[in-house]
Amino acid sequence: MTSSNVRVNKNYLHFYIFCINHYITITLLKQSNSILMSTKVNLISIAKECNVSHVTVSRILNGKANLHSSKTVERVEAAAKAQGYRPNLAAQNMKGKSTKTVGVIMPFGAGDWFSNASMALQQELIKSRYLPICLGLSDQSADNLTHLDHLLDRRVDGIIFWPDSDDNNTEALLKQLSSESIPVVLMDKEYIAPNHLDFVGSDDYEGGKKVANFLISLGHSSVLILGIKGLRTTEKRKTGFIERF
Repeated sequence: MTSSNVRVNKNYLHFYIFCINHYITITLLKQSNSILMSTKVNLISIAKECNVSHVTVSRILNGKANLHSSKTVERVEAAAKAQGYRPNLAAQNMKGKSTKTVGVIMPFGAGDWFSNASMALQQELIKSRYLPICLGLSDQSADNLTHLDHLLDRRVDGIIFWPDSDDNNTEALLKQLSSESIPVVLMDKEYIAPNHLDFVGSDDYEGGKKVANFLISLGHSSVLILGIKGLRTTEKRKTGFIERF
């Protein structure tokens, strides 16, 4: 195959990808408009079926059912379910201050511990009617700061950050988080300066002491400590262990 053929094939591929992207975009826009129209029709059709005003339907389906009788609420909810009505959360969020979203920045593919913990985190957020927006922690500081900007631009109600290392990339993101006026919770790493951030994790220092107490109770007097040198969790556990042992 000649170089000219390669250029032609590449140009054809780029054009093909452009057409596919264009078609997908147009299709999504059409579907979006259709969905918006069907949502409006559903509110009206539910009101007609139940012989109530569309305001009554809107109240019942948007958390103000206590303003109406139980019979009316049951009738409206049954009609809504039968017609497949789904609330427009985006429109609701525009009226209030909460977006019901939480940004989550954490390492991906870091083993079963991270996988199980992230699944539990997702389940609890959804149970509380919050949608997690999960972004993977990058080894590039600029990428992590860009991730944070995207989350803040989308007005998330809070951010959960799970650092997996003590490198400068993590520190830059921690400093930026501490300067933002948004609720932040750190997972497995405490951060105090310049501003304290809420923290959820294990007490590695006390954990090291408990391991030492256990080995002492078994009569051991000579112990080899293995771990990653310089890692925060390893150093805290080792300090607690040595102080007790």
